[in-house]
Amino acid sequence: MGTRPQLAAGGLFLFTPLAGFGYTDRMADSIPNRRWFNLTPDRLILGLLLIESSLLLSEWFRLLPRGWVVLTAMGTIGVAVVSLLFWLAAALRFGWRFQFGVRSLLILAPVGVILCGLMAIQTRWLVGLSLDDIKARLGPWNYQQQLVVPASYAGGYFGPRPRTLKPSDKYLAVNYYDYRGEQICIFAVSPQVYERVKGVSPGDREAYVLEVYTAPKGTVY
Repeated sequence: MGTRPQLAAGGLFLFTPLAGFGYTDRMADSIPNRRWFNLTPDRLILGLLLIESSLLLSEWFRLLPRGWVVLTAMGTIGVAVVSLLFWLAAALRFGWRFQFGVRSLLILAPVGVILCGLMAIQTRWLVGLSLDDIKARLGPWNYQQQLVVPASYAGGYFGPRPRTLKPSDKYLAVNYYDYRGEQICIFAVSPQVYERVKGVSPGDREAYVLEVYTAPKGTVY
């Protein structure tokens, strides 16, 4: 039951009275391995998923101004991708460990889905509104052009084009060049065409929004 010398840092021996009973070994085994705070690529991707999920909820409940959520999501993903590339380069240069497995690749899939969902939510609320409602909510538009699918495409229009219309369908292209930092292109059609495409009658107004496309301010087609 005597004391037992223990070698400490610096080459000094420490005498612990409980060493004979093996308490020191048990205490050493019971100390938790606190490595949960170590940042790894896997945990960076997991944190990115949590951020994107919180942004999706904030957009769904309108907690942030419109337009900021998508910009924040795209900026967050951009910063994460650039950080991973620099991390990989440093790991190859200095021989560091770069932990990036199948789980990280599986997490990246819902991150992309969430980003696409955020972009869809941004414009989903405009579909089905009449042009009078659009003007009341967004203000006067900057440009409009009456087009036909697809004959008028050669007439100098280079913007987005509707995907759900048939040849010879007429539609109105309405553009906002700068609406809260975004460029919005709205395709409006007659109530008859809208009912044929969507399966529901929108009302008795002259034109209703069928498709909406957004782009950063200043985008040139």
